[in-house]
Formats: sequence, C-alpha cells, structure tokens
Amino acid sequence: MRKLVVMLISLALTMSFIFPALAADDTQVNVYDKGQIKSIVFAIGVNQYFVNGQTPGVTMDAAPYTDSDRTFVPVRFLGNALGVTNDNITWEDSLGRAALQSGSTRAEMTIGKKQIVTNGQAKDIDVAPQLQPPGRTFLPARFVCEALGYDVDWQNDKYVLVWPKGEPKPDIEALKKYIEQPNTELSDFKEVKGYKIPLATDLHFPPSETIDMGVLVMLSKPLEGQYKDLHFILSSKFDSQVVDEVVAYVKQKQARNMELPLRKWSVNGHTIEAVALAGDYSVHIRVRKSQ
Repeated sequence: MRKLVVMLISLALTMSFIFPALAADDTQVNVYDKGQIKSIVFAIGVNQYFVNGQTPGVTMDAAPYTDSDRTFVPVRFLGNALGVTNDNITWEDSLGRAALQSGSTRAEMTIGKKQIVTNGQAKDIDVAPQLQPPGRTFLPARFVCEALGYDVDWQNDKYVLVWPKGEPKPDIEALKKYIEQPNTELSDFKEVKGYKIPLATDLHFPPSETIDMGVLVMLSKPLEGQYKDLHFILSSKFDSQVVDEVVAYVKQKQARNMELPLRKWSVNGHTIEAVALAGDYSVHIRVRKSQ
C-alpha cells in the first residue's frame, strides 16, 4: 500500500511538470488567432499599422509606399502584422530571398523576381520585391497576405485592408478618420523654430539663414506621406485652411516637366511661398517672416 501511495505521488509530481505549461497556454489570448483578427490596416505614408482598429497603431521604422499600383510594406512589419514572429521571417542574402512561415504555410519572394512561391508552388505576379536604401526589403502586400490566408482590399488610393479569408469585410471608417486628421501620435517629431518636424519623412530641408523654414517635396519619393508631413509641419504654426490651400497647390505638380508658378499666402505675420520649375524634381515651400 505504501509503495502504491509513493508511486501515485511520484506520478502526480511528474504530471505537474508536464501539464502546467499546456494549461497556461490554453489561457493565453493571442490576437493573431484568425478567429480573433478582424482587420489589419496599412496606410500609404503612415509609419504605423493598425490591428482591429486599435489606436495608436504599431510603429514601423519605414512607411508603406506605392509603385506600379501596388503597395509595398517592409518585410518584417508585414510579417508581424500577419502574426508571423521574427524567428519565422528569414532573409537569404546570397539569393536576395525573403521567406515568411505561418503555421504550415511558407511564402517566399526574391528581389527583382515577379513571382511568389507558396509551399513550393510558384505563381507569377506583376511586381517584384524591392530593396530601398539603406538596404530595406519591401514586399508587395497583397500577394503575401493572400498567400498566408487573408483577403485584401485597396481603398481610397491609400489604405490596404486585410482580414481573414472567408470572414465579412470589416468597416474601417472610424480608423480612416483617425488617420486622416493631423495627429502627432502618427509620427515622432522634433521642434525646430516652433515647427514640428517628423523624424521619419521623405521631405528635404535645405539649410538657409534667410528664411524661417524651407521644405522640398521630392517627386522621386512616395508623395502621399510627404503631403501629410508637409500638412503636419505647417499646421503646427498656421491656420488649417491656409495649410489646406498650400498643400492642395503643391499636389498639382505630378510630373517633372510641370511648372508651378510662384504663389504666396500671408498668415500670422509670415509669408508662405510655393513654387516649382519645369524640369525640377521637387516643389519648393518657403516660409518667410513678414517685414
């Protein structure tokens, strides 16, 4: 009898080492279980992605952009948004190949190659992954999301909406309003002469001692993010109606050979100027203190 009791106690101790971890796993809530994901949203020029409409979003160190009518997202953040952990995102430098492993599904893409390989099955696509300075890999979001079991919708020329395949498409109108209003939570910034300057931006700031602020919008860079950053910078000091007019004017230059004649706005003791020469790859915005 004593031996039986000892054996039962020993068995109980053994089981206690094996099963608590399993029980603990059962109680954990994982937002990336497909039954709980409602939506993932990327926005062009915004360095956050948003899960289930929650704000603020998850900060990225680079913003999505468009090229050839496709949205490109940094590979690590695209994977993380889809629930792929960093140890399941691999990069083979010698081949220029990125791979994401989600459950039993493995998706692979190679820089410069218009193809996605899912569990060994190759499919031709219309764009290839891209390398951007200083060596960041960007993947076309739609093809990766679809390969890993999600539906994708492109909205308002700005938003990539992702949700579990077979589920109803979620409503993200409230999230759009949050993103579209000038919002310091969407970007870290520093203050220069009273202007709030996003730390991560494609805008250029040529040095000058003769003006209060100088900004260049670069046609060679993704434009939507620059327009948003320009609006954010000017709105930190000037009335939103004037800022809306300035940004709308800047947006008119869509190609190098277009010219924007010099236009000026007077506001709060300052003069805002916008001009672009034909053949120039940039739009110049200058703010001068009125004499």
